[in-house]
Amino acid sequence: MTDFFPIVLSSIQTNVALDEVLSVLINTFAPLRSATALLQLDTDLIIPLAHLLPHLASNHSEPDIRHYTFRILSLVLGLAPPPVRFGLLKDLLADEDMPPQMRIAAIGLLKEAVLEALSGQGQNIFASRHLLATFGPLVLRPVPFGSFDTVTLDEFLDSPEPLRLVECLGFYYVLLQRDQNNRVSQSFAY
Repeated sequence: MTDFFPIVLSSIQTNVALDEVLSVLINTFAPLRSATALLQLDTDLIIPLAHLLPHLASNHSEPDIRHYTFRILSLVLGLAPPPVRFGLLKDLLADEDMPPQMRIAAIGLLKEAVLEALSGQGQNIFASRHLLATFGPLVLRPVPFGSFDTVTLDEFLDSPEPLRLVECLGFYYVLLQRDQNNRVSQSFAY
């Protein structure tokens, strides 16, 4: 894969042979992700993909391409070491230039990471008090902050914020249900 990686990046950037490249990526990463002994990709592969794929998944004209690209992004993040995944998700959720639909979908990616961490027994940054300290201000506040005081109900309903709030509440609900040992909220004062 590393020998062809520049070609993969070029294809994604130029939208040439994109279907074929996405197919190769899915067929390469999906078996790695479902392997019994979870493998991790090199950060030299993860970081460029994690910066290109969200824009493609948000902006491509074909819904199938957007869906496949988002699934590949999920696979790539799942194959990242937890600290790298943590930083990439933080950047993805904090980037105000990211299209709203990707910022909404990124909450689902965060939820996936938290579920994986809470189901494991080892130390993981997604199952620690750092989770809410970092992501609480990004996820559990209205965007933009204070918007409930300044917008009308019709403006609110026409914005992407209701969908984002549904994802936020789903994230919070999963966190409350799955964190039986209070690994995330331990020693945390919000």
